[in-house]
Amino acid sequence: MQLTPHDWARITGIFDVVRELPPADREARLLGLTAGDAALQQEVESLLSADADDAFLAPAIERAFRPPPPNPLLGRVVGAYRIEREIGRGGMGVVCEIRAQQSAHADCEEAARRARLDACRAARSDCRAPSLTITLRF
Repeated sequence: MQLTPHDWARITGIFDVVRELPPADREARLLGLTAGDAALQQEVESLLSADADDAFLAPAIERAFRPPPPNPLLGRVVGAYRIEREIGRGGMGVVCEIRAQQSAHADCEEAARRARLDACRAARSDCRAPSLTITLRF
């Protein structure tokens, strides 16, 4: 069936009415609203069928509301840094707070100097992506 905007408005209007009815009452009401137009009835029935089969969304909805698993990186030391806590999570990844680790023999001045040097190296790194943000706080 070649659908015009008028046809589509008619189909969705009938669909909206019939969809609200109990399943047992739908067929009789659909026959009355389509007035013997078999193509129109078939289009509305296909929408009703698709509407009834919403199980394909269930896994996505369940995942969206499920709490994320604990981050296995929390507490790990990577290089000279310890991963402290998760700050945020999104579709593209996870953002964590890290702290520079100090060796037992290093004094605060040396650790601060090394942290500044590491931060400057990271900021100048060739592997930076346009979406990467370097945040330094001393």
